[in-house]
Amino acid sequence: TNHPLIVKILSKHLYKRKYMAHIRTIVQENFASQNYLTMANTLRGTIDASVQSDPFKFYTYTQFQSSLTTDIAGGGPPGSTIPGIQNLMSARTTYFSTNSNYTLVAPAISAYSASNNSPSFGESIYITATCSNESTVYLGYRSNHQLKFNRVQMFDDGSHGDGAAGDHIYGYQITIDGAQFEFFVYAENSNAGIFSPQRAEHEFHSLDVSIPFCNVGNVLINEIVASNSTSAYDLNGETDDWVEFFNTTGQAIDLSGMYLSDDQTNYLKWVFPIGTNIPANGYLMVWCDNDIAQAGIHANFKLSSLGENLIFSNGAIVYDQVPFGLQTTDISYARCPDGGAAFAPATPTPLANNNCQAGIDLTTMSNAKFYPVPFNSDVILSGEEILGKEILIFDLMGREVYRGKVDSDNFIISGSSWKDGVYSVRLSDSNGFHFEGKIVKI
Repeated sequence: TNHPLIVKILSKHLYKRKYMAHIRTIVQENFASQNYLTMANTLRGTIDASVQSDPFKFYTYTQFQSSLTTDIAGGGPPGSTIPGIQNLMSARTTYFSTNSNYTLVAPAISAYSASNNSPSFGESIYITATCSNESTVYLGYRSNHQLKFNRVQMFDDGSHGDGAAGDHIYGYQITIDGAQFEFFVYAENSNAGIFSPQRAEHEFHSLDVSIPFCNVGNVLINEIVASNSTSAYDLNGETDDWVEFFNTTGQAIDLSGMYLSDDQTNYLKWVFPIGTNIPANGYLMVWCDNDIAQAGIHANFKLSSLGENLIFSNGAIVYDQVPFGLQTTDISYARCPDGGAAFAPATPTPLANNNCQAGIDLTTMSNAKFYPVPFNSDVILSGEEILGKEILIFDLMGREVYRGKVDSDNFIISGSSWKDGVYSVRLSDSNGFHFEGKIVKI
């Protein structure tokens, strides 16, 4: 009754078996083997002289020396003791050796493999695992180290790259959709479970993903905003200048090691970070704000609204070059159409089709702003005079997707169910129209 969350978790058989699998790993690797004691003695030796010379220590130096193996009286409430770590963990190891949950026999995962250890971006591969004494096998996987693992059930039916049905080899087909592929396997029976690797999800297996490098014409500078006040907001809610790139091909392209510069004498001014890829027929946005420490892709220079020359290269060969003149705030300099030869002023559409047909929307955004732009789940409206305003959001077909009344200075709108694309926003009050603008969901 004092630990209701633990009770609820352990009442789920899958969670309990996973928990006990980790308990077995911890006990066997650290306590039964007494590795922890070796580490503790090393640490004690490291701080020994400092403890001995400390005039303000709470316990005697003799107690410090014996604390690993001897219970120390006087710690905590009156009459209580602090157990020696070796005494404590030896007792716990003994307890687990006879605990009915701990001694249950887990399956074994004797092997795992991928049908291709160096898959290409967009390629479908099979992950397989060979097990014994199992009833169910799961695969955990993710395409980016920052993401959580997805969990799917693997199959031993002869139809998932697993060989013959019933041979205890399990398989699952995955399409590689990121620059990384990390995975683990979990197998269980009606009693217990086991991970491969055993410390998953903290540790994991991984595959090297191959993404084609850029060739001339594959990727182009597609849209430039050199004076931005409302057209897009980065993850910090800042309105910095930005450049959009467009992939003209039907496959993802790795931009790692390519360069962007506004200096004709220095092509190497800023390098695309390792792992930067642009999706097939898709877009990539680079913030030009000289703030490379921020989250996202930020170049180490700013754009001039008076005009300059942007150069995309491999450091020696120019892949694309776009000179531009005096720019208007929140008006983009965009290819029309995407990837085309001609540039024209347009309403900014970050990470979306260039808005060449609609032309320029001269309506200002007042003091309100949305961030992040682009967004992929929730978008936040903030401003000084937005309380009580009615907000309407429409898709490009003019269909209303959201209607509400602003009730806070940082008003959260959930767009997780919306399709990716550009949306028009109108904010109004009892006196009529207040402002309109655009947001982009990806």
